[in-house]
Amino acid sequence: MASQFQCLYRSVIEVRNGLTFLDLIVKQIENLNHTYNSSVPLVLMNSFNTHDDTLKIVERYKDLKLEVITFNQSQYHRVVAEDMVPWPAKGKTDNAGCSKLIYDDEVPCWLDSVGCPSLKYKLVGGGKKQKGDRSWFSKKSLEEVDVEDMHQYPTMISNFDCKTMKLAVALSGSESTTFGPAEPLSALDDPDGNVDLRVVDQNNSHFRFLITTTSHSDGFAQTQVVRLRPYTLFTNRLGLPLELRQVGVDHSNTLQPWDWRTTFAFPQVQEFLQLQIRLEGSEWSLLFAIKKEGVMDIVVRHASGHRQYVRLDVRGYDDGSRFVAIFQLGSGRGPYRVENRTGQVRIKFRHVGLDESAWRSIRPHSSATFAWENLLGEKLLEVMQEGRDASQTVQIDPDRIGDHPMISGNKTSGFNICVRVLDAPAAKVVRFFDSEVEIQPKDDSGGYEIEQTAPSQGVTQPMHDVQERRPEAPSQMEISVGVGRLGLSVIDQTPRELIFLVTEKVDLVYATGLGENVSRFTTTVGYLQVDNTLPLTPMPVLLAPEIHKVEGNVIKATALMKADTGEAAQVYPYIGLQLTKAAFRINAHEALIWAFLEMYNNLHLDRLSSDSPVVSVDPEITIEYVNLPFIHVLCLSLLCRSHPLCSWFFSLIFGCKYARP
Repeated sequence: MASQFQCLYRSVIEVRNGLTFLDLIVKQIENLNHTYNSSVPLVLMNSFNTHDDTLKIVERYKDLKLEVITFNQSQYHRVVAEDMVPWPAKGKTDNAGCSKLIYDDEVPCWLDSVGCPSLKYKLVGGGKKQKGDRSWFSKKSLEEVDVEDMHQYPTMISNFDCKTMKLAVALSGSESTTFGPAEPLSALDDPDGNVDLRVVDQNNSHFRFLITTTSHSDGFAQTQVVRLRPYTLFTNRLGLPLELRQVGVDHSNTLQPWDWRTTFAFPQVQEFLQLQIRLEGSEWSLLFAIKKEGVMDIVVRHASGHRQYVRLDVRGYDDGSRFVAIFQLGSGRGPYRVENRTGQVRIKFRHVGLDESAWRSIRPHSSATFAWENLLGEKLLEVMQEGRDASQTVQIDPDRIGDHPMISGNKTSGFNICVRVLDAPAAKVVRFFDSEVEIQPKDDSGGYEIEQTAPSQGVTQPMHDVQERRPEAPSQMEISVGVGRLGLSVIDQTPRELIFLVTEKVDLVYATGLGENVSRFTTTVGYLQVDNTLPLTPMPVLLAPEIHKVEGNVIKATALMKADTGEAAQVYPYIGLQLTKAAFRINAHEALIWAFLEMYNNLHLDRLSSDSPVVSVDPEITIEYVNLPFIHVLCLSLLCRSHPLCSWFFSLIFGCKYARP
């Protein structure tokens, strides 16, 4: 019968034409019984508070051919909190000493396993009655929940208590139905707590999951959601297949270009996952570990000696998973650059601790980029002059900015080699250059050498890096193309002319070398008009400015492009579109739209080959500033004509002003 609402019973509130909710239900049942010649009764469940009033209300239906059944729902005695004695034992025998049974729509808990393979789970545990518990209610002991399958939809868990329960899972549909160890869920009592869970498949490989808790997505605090997610997810944004394997095993998994947030089973149990990757035609990279959030550059060597950089972006606690590893194309330059500015000395360098094949050589007056190949090793650079003994290597820390100890020279070079690390905008630079200390023989008979300081500057004085501080004069170039008047027609397969476009004073300007590797492309249009050339068209002008003679240009588009940014990204510092202050008029007619649609259908683009080696990769677009100062629609008119073809057209006039930021 429902409870009270604003001192009324909700079932007897008038809703339409003097009829209440209950009256409408009675009419529906009467119509049902009359239509199907049946005798469906009306059953009303009441609480002890509304039962007596309900009997009075249903008296109005006694003359109808309808059976009305009422019953009272269960009620429980209230308990005194001090001594846990029911109220009836203390003389409270009326309704005030009772409590009705409350039905709630919320469920105690949901178990959500989106993104995981098909799993079976079981909950083990339960509460025990403690000594001194004077409650006369017996606590239900939950020993084991029947095995249930978890698919893409959440599973309801009743009588859930994370303080006393344990959870175990097994792979559903596999030959091995062995459950993994049951892990206690007591850590979930803390909203920020989590539980690590593992399961073994038929190949004896381990899946690792992370269990966290959150509230219902709609914000119901009463509904708790236990999220079961893969511990580590992998996404491929390289645009080509990527192999990855656990260190020390031969089995590898392939991450395809379309794989997004995919998980794998690995043979070994590791606290922090240690992996190697390989691209097509390359060797396995050195090992790296996924143990914290951040970005790392992984070096992959090809058989030709070419090194390719793969950027790994590791994100943490994304939608319940501990790590989300995203593989992207890395910068072609690497985070470090080695410059050899000596006069005639070839320099070799490598990451300390690697084998002989890791040595790289740079000629005088040249440079090379590099990244750490052993991400778990010591971050030091091993350097030596080419042709000298391997024992005369020097270790350099490229992260320590400033001057480093010099490398001793030989008779061929005539100078010692200075080492300096600079923090450039694009990368840290390790620079080698000749010192001002010349090496000369002492005499003809002895093999000793002395150092003679050049008079211009002492060895202890720092050298000024003139080339770093002096801006280079860029090589500027500008290409301009101007067209006085240009006409263009679009003709379909009939042949029939659909539209005619005419432009005046069109200028295309491309300029490069503007500083900071910036190029600019500018397009200006003095006048633009598009005519609808279909016969008997009511609006022959499709697009045109309201005033033919306008000051300046009707359209001006400018785009700045920054090249050689050192990142796997294309940067456009400025993109602008400026229209004339005069309004534009657009007149669209239905016949023209159908004509273009017919022309498109006759192109038969499906005959073109769809085989392409190009792989689509999700772009990441960042916009730092958008300025739309003024857009104004002056007039909009729509005209529909009622005839068999339902011909229509509309006229739109708009104006746009633009202020360059």
